Amino acid sequence: MRCVICGHDREFAAYRFDSFTVRCCASCGHGVLDPIPADLEGLYTSKYFADHFKLTAPADGKRFKRRIAQEDHRVRSVRRFVSAGNLLDVGCGPGYFLYASKKVSR
Repeated sequence: MRCVICGHDREFAAYRFDSFTVRCCASCGHGVLDPIPADLEGLYTSKYFADHFKLTAPADGKRFKRRIAQEDHRVRSVRRFVSAGNLLDVGCGPGYFLYASKKVSR
C-alpha cells in the first residue's frame, strides 16, 4: 500500500475498529481505512451529523475554537510534505480539518 501523503510504501501499524482496520504509514503516520466502506449511508445516521454540526454554530465560539485546535497535529502532518496548493479532504464531515488548514495558510 503506497501512502497518498508522502509516497512511502510500507505500513507500520494497524488499528482495528469493528470490521475495519486503519493502516498507518511508517513514514508520516497518515492512516487509511481498510476496507473502504461501500455503504457510507449506513455508517452515518442523521443524529451523527446533528451532534457534530452543533459545534460549528456561531453562538458556540469557544467549543468551535477548541475543536479546530484539535486538528493541529493533522495540519502539521500534511504541511511536512506540502507547503502550498489546494487541499481536498474527501469525507470531511463538518470540515474541521479544512477550516484548521485554511487558518494556517493565511
